[in-house]
Amino acid sequence: MNNQKGYWALGCLVLLVCTTGLLAGDAGTGSSGAGSRFAGPLPKHEAQALGWIADRTGVYPEAWRSFFASLQRSAVQAAPSGVPFSAAELLADFEDTTEARSRLLETLARHGGLVALNEDLHAEIYRARLYRIRFGRHAETHRTVALFSFIEDLIREKVRVVDGRPSQWYHHAERRFVSFPEQRLPVRRPRKRLPGQRVMREPFAQHFSQFPFEPGDIVLSVGGSSASALIPLATMPQRRHSHAFLVARDRRGRLRVMESVIEKGVIGCDEFDFRSKEFHGMVVLRMRRDLPGLDAGRRAEILRTVVRLADAQVKRRAPYNMSMDMSRDADLGFFCSQFVAWAYAKAAMIVLEGADDKTPTPESRIRQMVPGFAVVQSPEVFRFLQALGVSRQEMPSPGDLMASEFVEVVAEWRRTDALLEFWTRFLVALAYIERLNQGYILTPPRNLTVGAIRGSGWFKDHVFDFGLTPEALNGPGLVTLYTFDRKVFQPVTDRLLGGYDRQATLLSQPPWVILGRASHALSADPAVRRRLRAPTK
Repeated sequence: MNNQKGYWALGCLVLLVCTTGLLAGDAGTGSSGAGSRFAGPLPKHEAQALGWIADRTGVYPEAWRSFFASLQRSAVQAAPSGVPFSAAELLADFEDTTEARSRLLETLARHGGLVALNEDLHAEIYRARLYRIRFGRHAETHRTVALFSFIEDLIREKVRVVDGRPSQWYHHAERRFVSFPEQRLPVRRPRKRLPGQRVMREPFAQHFSQFPFEPGDIVLSVGGSSASALIPLATMPQRRHSHAFLVARDRRGRLRVMESVIEKGVIGCDEFDFRSKEFHGMVVLRMRRDLPGLDAGRRAEILRTVVRLADAQVKRRAPYNMSMDMSRDADLGFFCSQFVAWAYAKAAMIVLEGADDKTPTPESRIRQMVPGFAVVQSPEVFRFLQALGVSRQEMPSPGDLMASEFVEVVAEWRRTDALLEFWTRFLVALAYIERLNQGYILTPPRNLTVGAIRGSGWFKDHVFDFGLTPEALNGPGLVTLYTFDRKVFQPVTDRLLGGYDRQATLLSQPPWVILGRASHALSADPAVRRRLRAPTK
C-alpha cells in the first residue's frame, strides 16, 4: 500500500499508487448540469449511483437531493442568507441512524446551504468523526464516518471557493484551520554549485512539508493514482488513506521519511524527496503524552527506539510484504501500515517490558498497537487482490492506525485545489468495486505490451531484477495492475475530468452524479468494456 509511481520494464509505465471558480451545474435535479461538457443526463446510472451513495452514507436519497438543491440556491443568491444555528447542539446527541444522518442534511439545507458549511460545523464534525473512528465498531458508525468525511471536504471547498482561503491544514487540538508562512524552496535537488551560482527556488505556501513534524510521527496519506483510490475502498471499514509512513529528523534537523513501498520495499528518503511527493491528503498521528504510567522520559525512549528499529529495516532493505502475511514479519518483509505498527509495538515492548521480538508472535504484537484489522469487503474484491499477490483477507490498513490507543491525531492536510479531482478518482474506484461485486471480471488484453510485462516479471523472478518493475509484483500481478490502471481506471478518470467545465467544484457536482458518470463510462466505453467483462448468464 503506497502512493508512489513505478515503471514497467520494456517501456511500459504504470502508475501504482493521487479550479477555482463560482458554482455551476444543476445540483438539485441530479442531472449532468448546465454548462457541463458531458453528452447529457444519465438518469439510469445516476439513479443507481444515488442508491449506492445513500447506502454507504446511511442517508435517505431525498435528503441528499434537497441538500444539494440548497447549495445551488444559495450559490446563485447575491447575498445568501441562512438561519443561525449551533453546530455543537446539532451534533451533541447525534445517533448513528439513517434518520439522524438524513435530518442533519435536511437541517443544513434549511439553514442556508452554503452558509451552514462553516468552520464551526467543520470543527464539530471533525471531532465526532475521529471519536467514531477510534471507538466505533459497527456498520452504522462507518456510514456516519463516510458522511462526515464528505461534508468536511464540502466545507473546505466552500471556504476556498466562496471565502477565498485555501485552509489546507487543520489543527486538531485548536480545532481550527491554520496557515504557515510562505517559504521559498529549491525547485530541484541542487547539484554541486560553482561559486556564485544560484539555486532556483519557488514559493511554497501551505505546503505539507511546512508542518512541524516531530521524530516518530506517523503520517497517513493518499495520492492521486488508481491504487490510492482503490486501497481505501477494498476493505471494511473504509477509510480515505492508502499509505502510512514514519517521519524522523537527521542530525541537522532535516526531515527523513521511512516507509515500505511496493516498488523497492522498506526505504528512506530525505526532505527534498519528501517535498517532491504528490499527495491529496495526509493525517499526522503522534504518540500520546497522557498514556497511563508513561512519563516523558519513557515516551521519548520509545520514540527513539521506533526510529532506530525502522532505520534498521531501511538499511537492510527489507522487502515489501505483498502477501499481507504477518506470521514472520522480519523475514517476509512489511507492507506500509504493518511496518509502522510493528516498529511502535516492538519499541513499546522493548522499552516497557524489556522483551525481545520473539515474544509474542509478530501478528499478536501488531494487534497490541492496532485494535481492529480491516477485512476485504467481498469475495469478488478478494479475488482481484489475489491476482496481485495478496493472500489474506484481514490486515491492518493505514486508516486502522487512527483507532490505536497509543497515538492521537494532531493535524490533517488536504490539497484543497483538487478536491473535485480527488473525489472523482475515488468514485471511479468505487464504481469499479461495485462492478466486481456484481461479478464482472478483469480480463487482460492479448498484445505485445502485456507479453512484455509478463516476460519482464518472469525474468525478474527467475534471472535478474534490473529494478525496472516493482519488486513485490510477479508477472501476473504486473499484468493485472497494468490492465486495471491503464485500460480501466485511467480512461474513465480522464473522461470524467475532461468533461468538467472550468467552474466545476465539489459543491456543484453531487457525488451520485460523479459516480453515475463513472458507472456509465465503464459500460459505454467499448475498450473498457472489453477489459471489464460482465458475468456470463
